[in-house]
Amino acid sequence: MAQSGSFIRRPLHTKVVLDHTEEMMMEEARLRGSALVLTVSGTCPALTPGQIIDGLLQDFPDLPLGAFQISLMHPGSFFVRFTEPTWFNLVATQDSFRCRGMPVLIRRWHLLTFANFRKYMYIVRLYLERLTPQAWSFDTVQRALPSCLIHTIAEDTHSKRDLSFYVVGAWVDKLEDVPTETTIDIHELRPCVDPLAHVELPPGFSSLNAPLPGAGMSTERFNEELWHTVAPRILNTTILVHLDSSMFIRPAPSSRDQWSRDDDDYYDGDDDITRMDKEIHPWMHGVWH
Repeated sequence: MAQSGSFIRRPLHTKVVLDHTEEMMMEEARLRGSALVLTVSGTCPALTPGQIIDGLLQDFPDLPLGAFQISLMHPGSFFVRFTEPTWFNLVATQDSFRCRGMPVLIRRWHLLTFANFRKYMYIVRLYLERLTPQAWSFDTVQRALPSCLIHTIAEDTHSKRDLSFYVVGAWVDKLEDVPTETTIDIHELRPCVDPLAHVELPPGFSSLNAPLPGAGMSTERFNEELWHTVAPRILNTTILVHLDSSMFIRPAPSSRDQWSRDDDDYYDGDDDITRMDKEIHPWMHGVWH
């Protein structure tokens, strides 16, 4: 039997739906004019950010040392952000440079660097059972159903006239993304040991008084700091999620998704869709399906 915590006993996949917020859009606009992704071409020993910095300064002698910040994204790929458009354009206009004899490809950051566009094709109506009154909110349900994009709440649910079910409408990628149950753990917020931590950390977080491993501190010391915490008290409740009905949205043959890799503009033809027949899914109050 596999050990608790083994990868074969953990979920194979999880999904979270995030709002495309104004703050996120502003950051995307800044990145388009200041960020590059550098990719090492070929097989070689893993390069470090420091070695990439040396390679950049050698191939671009006019580039000041403090003109950019570089971070390792994953082995062979680096994220570079420049402080001024002048220095950004100096490097961005080139296709590559060499670092320790290896070619390093230069690409402007854009939305599709490590992502792709897609559409959710199912609309579902969900009945959530056993949600506690003190946690009765849209934010709670959205966090409890991270793979569902909730867009409609029943009037009786919103007004709290009926607390037997929390009824919502949502978009999902596929019906299998709707769980049969979800567990909500409500933890007590504890005062932070650092009186100034609230400036940078959300409520309930406590800061580590040392840098992370790989940033000038041994793993042993990091673990010593990490484990010196107090276990939180948790209020635990299990919510039944009933899939009441669903509708599949099929794109019409003339509908095409289009986007530009240069400016990240995205257009989809929402008018050219075909709404398929609604399907009713049987379920029963108090019964797990």
